[in-house]
Amino acid sequence: MATQPAAVPNPLQYDALVLNCLLDYSSTAAAEVMGQDPSKIRYLVCSAPSQSRTAARRLRPSR
Repeated sequence: MATQPAAVPNPLQYDALVLNCLLDYSSTAAAEVMGQDPSKIRYLVCSAPSQSRTAARRLRPSR
């Protein structure tokens, strides 16, 4: 039986997670870069499953 591919998150949510969780941008800074309202960025980050936030933090390249 084939495994199901992982669900692809909303592109805006992915960008918000990378900027906020990986690159340590504040919600305001991420919103400015993305052309969105800071409250939308906070919502996208907070509503993401904890697994998604953890995965975004683990995207850092190994040294």
